Amino acid sequence: LSLIHIDQDEYPFEMLSADSTAFRSIAVPIWPVLSHLVASGENPHAFEAAKAAFEEVVSEGKLITTDSDGKLRTKPNRFKIAVARRQYEDGDGKRQGRKKTHGARTKMADESEKDLMMALSTKRVSDAFDSVLAATYSRIHNSPWRHVLKTTKEVLDLHLLHHDMSHVKVLDVTSGTGELAAKMASEFPDASLIMATDISPELIDDAKNRIKELGLSNMEARVVDMQDLSTFPDSTFDVVTCCFGLTFLPEPNKALDEIHRVLKPGGSLIAVVWDSISLEKMADEIMNELMGGRLSPPRVFDHRSFSKPRKLEGLIEGSGMSIIRVDHNEFPIQLSGLKDEPKDFAFHVATIPIHPNLTELEKNGKMPNAMEDAKAVFEKLVSKGELVSFDSEGHMVAEPNRFKTVIARRQYEDADGYLSKSSQDSD
Repeated sequence: LSLIHIDQDEYPFEMLSADSTAFRSIAVPIWPVLSHLVASGENPHAFEAAKAAFEEVVSEGKLITTDSDGKLRTKPNRFKIAVARRQYEDGDGKRQGRKKTHGARTKMADESEKDLMMALSTKRVSDAFDSVLAATYSRIHNSPWRHVLKTTKEVLDLHLLHHDMSHVKVLDVTSGTGELAAKMASEFPDASLIMATDISPELIDDAKNRIKELGLSNMEARVVDMQDLSTFPDSTFDVVTCCFGLTFLPEPNKALDEIHRVLKPGGSLIAVVWDSISLEKMADEIMNELMGGRLSPPRVFDHRSFSKPRKLEGLIEGSGMSIIRVDHNEFPIQLSGLKDEPKDFAFHVATIPIHPNLTELEKNGKMPNAMEDAKAVFEKLVSKGELVSFDSEGHMVAEPNRFKTVIARRQYEDADGYLSKSSQDSD
């Protein structure tokens, strides 16, 4: 099971008066012990002695208080509600009901952990996210961006019960062209700062152009590696958002440690990773066909690197943050029929997982026309009715695509005075 949501609350336990009913309620945890003492003869008057002790506690007015209506109350009584979900499985009806695609099994090379770390070098990931790949990602219709924006609003609504929006600062890491950050800057015009960061100077230039075009005075964009946020002081941001960026890092734990540091105590992280993405199967089919039986090169990055249950949650908790909520959602990726659809958009989306590989094959001369050849393979497979399906309006779609959103919070610390204040309030 995967944790979806955790609620914690408390309430006062009420009793009508200090009568036998109230005593029986209070004595529930020790009732079997009292019964044993009486039955064994060890203390025949155990119930009477316990009731006398109860009345003495009531008269002291510390553990049990009496309100203006004469009702007895005990506090605090805290409870926790955990909501969990059974994982999607290959054999469940949701998958059985979907049309299966055909084709050769993937021949992607198995990588050792060391090889994967090398493949995920920071520079290689930065180079892989060229303007074509970044623009394609940003144009995916009905993408998780909207869900993150909605979740950010929910987090800030709670945050603003105690803070003014004019002091709120939000950091969007691996922001790419700044689409999500720009949406947040528009949605929260009174926020002090919406900061977009990315390791790619080219993408940050696009983000800066977006800021100018939209006239967003509360948004900035900087070239920053999310594994090193030293440009920002401790406890700077109220919210940090990260859409899929953790997927592409060689050492995501470093990034999470940095996010924990720059969050204010009580601040929230909203992180999105893929559970599953149909594009990987599509891309593998294209690459296998393109390679003609030869071993396909390993991908530069694995979109499903956090698909294992609780892998991401464990890293987040290891950084010192607490998991607040986990959401699982899915959506079809629309490949055609978009407004102002870019040229070859369907092909660029279908090859997102192998785009860096195709680029490398062209650059190193091993396959000078890799992109065009891959496009021909894609069109052939589509014409055969493989890889994709069509919705009721005739739009080409790829599904299922499932993503996970983890909302976590930096712990309140004694140094910020919150715990002391909370203790005084309870007294």
